[in-house]
Amino acid sequence: MSETSNRPVHDAPSDAEPAPAGGLLVQAGLVVLAVTFFAMVGFLYYRWVTVREPKAVIEVRVDDRAFEGKKVVVTNGRQKLVRTFQPAPEGGYFARFLLPPGRWAVDIDRGDRVFQYNADLRPYHTVRLVPNPAPTSATAPATPRRPSASSAS
Repeated sequence: MSETSNRPVHDAPSDAEPAPAGGLLVQAGLVVLAVTFFAMVGFLYYRWVTVREPKAVIEVRVDDRAFEGKKVVVTNGRQKLVRTFQPAPEGGYFARFLLPPGRWAVDIDRGDRVFQYNADLRPYHTVRLVPNPAPTSATAPATPRRPSASSAS
């Protein structure tokens, strides 16, 4: 019969060092990950505090040929915010401006005259503008005439 032994086949040396807990590269990666995380959270908080969300709307609809190709400029003087819209020259247009609440001025440059409208926007408020041009001599209604004495015979 063969003899069996309870001894392990490979004996570990008694003076073996324990494996390192983590290398320098792993620790540096964790530090970079933590710094990046806190930088992103800080940037999100900064944007949340400093940026006003657009909660109001100004809509400008132009169907008249007198306003063809004219630029729409929406400004807020106090905050120095400017929004512009340059329509295509072929005809009417619809422009929607998402803005923070406040006092806004809408200007449409027609060359000889500027259409202007001042709007006080509250949160969740929409102002719809359909500018009408000033009547020209071709579209002005004719004034009625009184019959003359010579034609009353």
